[in-house]
Amino acid sequence: MSWIVGVGAGAGLGLAYFGGLWLTVRAVLDRPGRVRWLPLLGAGRLALLGAGLVALIAQGPRGIVAALVGLWLSRWLLLRELGGAGHGK
Repeated sequence: MSWIVGVGAGAGLGLAYFGGLWLTVRAVLDRPGRVRWLPLLGAGRLALLGAGLVALIAQGPRGIVAALVGLWLSRWLLLRELGGAGHGK
């Protein structure tokens, strides 16, 4: 597996996980009655991330390291773009 594919896969998983978290928090803030969905949505995001990382573990250590780099980059990007004023500036 090339590093580009691994980083891309990790970034996609990160965007799905952290983007879903952002959407969940926004939905709960808009309608507090949706708080009962938090455990189910969190488990779904975690299952998606876990399944993706397990699939990448099969590619060997280079694949999982590249995926973790992509995951970290997507987290950094979302914090930078959506995080507001409290993200280190």
